[in-house]
Amino acid sequence: MIYGVLKSEDKPRLIKPGKGHEEIVLILSGRVKFNDKILEAGDSFHIVEEESCFIENIGDSEVIYIISGGHSEKGHHFSST
Repeated sequence: MIYGVLKSEDKPRLIKPGKGHEEIVLILSGRVKFNDKILEAGDSFHIVEEESCFIENIGDSEVIYIISGGHSEKGHHFSST
């Protein structure tokens, strides 16, 4: 789990889970531009594996967000024991 802060003067932030992983991003406060959509507190999105996007703070106050991730079905690590 990641707790992130994006200040108004920060550059857009890359979100990219990576092969075998997926993430849910929840905006806790502020407003962001995600692709061509505007997200506000309480909005979330799901992103999988090699997909990537940028979130950009479009307000005057900081954005606070949480990313919770895990393994996608084909990304599970199994033990042979």
